[in-house]
Amino acid sequence: MSDNLKINDQLNLVLPVRRADGRTFWVHSMPISAEVFANFYDPIARVFNKLYGGGIGIIAGPKIAYFALRDLCTQAGTWDGVNGIENTLCNEVWRLTNVLLPGANGWDMFPFSDVIRKNMMTAREIQEVKNILIFFIVNFSMHSPQVMRGIMMFSQNTWEARVTSLNCTEFKNSSEISTGGVNSGGTAAA
Repeated sequence: MSDNLKINDQLNLVLPVRRADGRTFWVHSMPISAEVFANFYDPIARVFNKLYGGGIGIIAGPKIAYFALRDLCTQAGTWDGVNGIENTLCNEVWRLTNVLLPGANGWDMFPFSDVIRKNMMTAREIQEVKNILIFFIVNFSMHSPQVMRGIMMFSQNTWEARVTSLNCTEFKNSSEISTGGVNSGGTAAA
């Protein structure tokens, strides 16, 4: 990642998820809007405080951020129900997230909420993605662009996460995928 990387609301999270069978799929998520942050600043700030005030931070944060949000909001009585954080903030994050799965003719794009509902990922994969998504929403909402640059550099080196200005369709179209039985045009080494 370049030293000139600028973190702003136009950059989207892209996360590769490597499956046990060797296949890779991509999770593409856009940041929440300033209006959504204004509505949910309190639970976001509480998770931020738990992650950084409790010494968890950037190392363990991506593994527990969703759990921290759930536990803090459950204790506050704001997790469940039509207006609960699970049904409002989390669903907004899932709405802004798509999953690219390899298909017969290239990448197939699915909304993250459909992937969850249809069990298109394992429970462990879904858990990992939810935690990382909430971690990034909290960090994008609470940190300065300079701090986010460092977090993204660490994230790229640790789990290959990156940011892009491309929306999901543009990212999909820019990503090539091998499909079985297609001649690459290359010549095999003798």
